[in-house]
Amino acid sequence: MPTKVGKFFGTLLLLTLLLISSFLTVKVTAAANSNYQWNGDSNFPYNYNYSPQNAINTQTVQNLQVKWIFPVPPSPSKYLATGGGFGAPNAVIVTPLIINGLGYFLTNYFRVYALDIAKGTTIWSRDLPILNVNSSEFFGNFILSPKAGIPVGHFHNDNMLYTEKILGQPLLWITAQDYQVFAINALTGDIVQQFQWLDLGSLKPGSIPGNYGVFDPFSPPNFAFDETRGIMVIGTNNGDCQCEARGFLEGWNVNVRPPVRLWGPTFLIPPQDGSDPSWVINSVNSMVGAYIFDGSAAIDLKTLSAQQQHDILYGDWGNFGFNGTRSYAGQGVSWGGPWAVDQQTGITYFGTANVGSDWNATYRPGPNLWSNSIMAIDETTGKFVWGFQSTAHDLWDVDCSWNVMLANVTIGGQTQKAIIKGCKNGYLYELNAATGKMLWFFDAPSIKRTLNNHLLDPMNKAQMTKPWFNYPSTKPDWANPNSGYESDIGFDPVTNLVFADAWNNPGWFVITNVGPKTQYNSLGLNLGAVPPFQQKNNSTLYALDASTGKPVWSHFFPFNIRGTVTISGGLVFVSTPDGILNGLDEKTGQTVYTKFLGNQLIIQPSIGSDANGEITMVQTFGGPQFGGATSSIVALSLAAPAAAATQTATTTAIQTSTVISTVSAPSGIDPTTFYSLAAVTVVFVIATGILAVRRRKPVS
Repeated sequence: MPTKVGKFFGTLLLLTLLLISSFLTVKVTAAANSNYQWNGDSNFPYNYNYSPQNAINTQTVQNLQVKWIFPVPPSPSKYLATGGGFGAPNAVIVTPLIINGLGYFLTNYFRVYALDIAKGTTIWSRDLPILNVNSSEFFGNFILSPKAGIPVGHFHNDNMLYTEKILGQPLLWITAQDYQVFAINALTGDIVQQFQWLDLGSLKPGSIPGNYGVFDPFSPPNFAFDETRGIMVIGTNNGDCQCEARGFLEGWNVNVRPPVRLWGPTFLIPPQDGSDPSWVINSVNSMVGAYIFDGSAAIDLKTLSAQQQHDILYGDWGNFGFNGTRSYAGQGVSWGGPWAVDQQTGITYFGTANVGSDWNATYRPGPNLWSNSIMAIDETTGKFVWGFQSTAHDLWDVDCSWNVMLANVTIGGQTQKAIIKGCKNGYLYELNAATGKMLWFFDAPSIKRTLNNHLLDPMNKAQMTKPWFNYPSTKPDWANPNSGYESDIGFDPVTNLVFADAWNNPGWFVITNVGPKTQYNSLGLNLGAVPPFQQKNNSTLYALDASTGKPVWSHFFPFNIRGTVTISGGLVFVSTPDGILNGLDEKTGQTVYTKFLGNQLIIQPSIGSDANGEITMVQTFGGPQFGGATSSIVALSLAAPAAAATQTATTTAIQTSTVISTVSAPSGIDPTTFYSLAAVTVVFVIATGILAVRRRKPVS
């Protein structure tokens, strides 16, 4: 009878041989006559999360294998090890860009890397200058000060974009949470442009007209570029507390040095002292289209009588709880997700944030326009073209963040430009790009709404003054969905299919007080409330006909997916938190490919050509927010692994996940070397098996 030791070494030998044999696949080389790029988080400016390449397809995807792995070096000690979650300093939580054979990514500690994606070697890296953190502005209990250390970034969506026409050179554009903008030469890493478009440290009462709140200094603001006109549109960020500022947008000519402000501020909300009760009515009447969605239809505000407009919109927001010094409600643009740009018409499309405080509406009566909205703005004038509010009088923190898609769709035989957008309220919308009129909406049947999570009627005055979601109860209660669409959506312009992942993520919520006698950073919610039992999260990925909004297929996942889809070659790639890169057949939704990558995946991959024309997929994984040391970048291709790059590396296994950390200057790690470490190989395979089993069970 074999001993346990004999069984172990026999298993070890078998596993090692199996892994070695996996590298002996037939080499499949992509066509070298196309240069496929990925120039923004969702592939800007239309943000489809789509690549037209066809080398990686349903027939060849089984040959997709690891090409190299790049371990991200740890952050310098000067950066605060705070922020938690996606704000962890050593994390990379952006989708890498792929431009002309180079891959670009940004760490949370403000270092930009350019890699040769053929080999995974560093071309250049650049630390952004020390941020302007000498601000006396109060945010919660934290005073921004150089003595305290430098807060890390939250570079999760749309904080790095590529242009090639502006200033006549290839540029990476990056926004930082201190409201600086950087333009970096993509070939050399040199900083070409750097300017402070809003200086938090110099703000004084009255600096921003009608503002009596605080601009969020922890998440980089969103922006977009019109290369044809050389214009950047950028907006102030938003948190969740009652301390929020009066959000606004500005337009800048960035085709000159130094850049010049063209217009702004264009405000999203009325003055925060209640001094202009007609502000919302005037805003509506100045637009081509203005709508509020009530859960079943879009109310056209411009067709209402003057009396109806007055009844609904006059005095919207009240006086924001203004006490003579500061306000207790506010709102800005969405915290993340790339905006869409139509360079033919000069219109930028963007989402707006939830209201702060987001769970207690005591000091903000009315529908609270233009919170939780999808909007269009003229880039040359700064005037709003239209607005579509997805949730009136938000009581659930259901902003309209994540990507905005601009697509050509055919409806009733007529082709038109449309905006496709999901919001956290769990509804997906298709809107006419010229007017904002709703073409269809999708209410995912998989989302199980709790009793108090149905949208309110903006025509009902009582509902527009409801203080919190389960009022008049003051007891804790469940709310679902918390984040109906909390990830990027996708679109295939060839098959006319939209892809969106609808979440169930019930939360146990305890409402708290807001107002002058509470902490200024209060959310109106007790985040530490312990539920009586643990609910299970899940999500369902839908493929929808873009012409009708009708589902074609759905695919269930036993967890929420943060970085959702990349569409290419007849496949829908889905990166999931169990560390698996999934490939679904775009026509059927059936799984045709899986690859375990060693740690959680929260960002969708990008696809582009390397310097040899070989199609390469680049994916970030892991990081300290998931129990690892730092994040890593992995490349996959249909070709055999690249030759080993020179590097000293230490490889360790932690909690059934493979974590790689560099000792010397980073360069790509040849996966044959990576997998040749037998001990790690066994751990890697065992971990693969464990997670494969876990995928068959509900995971919270």
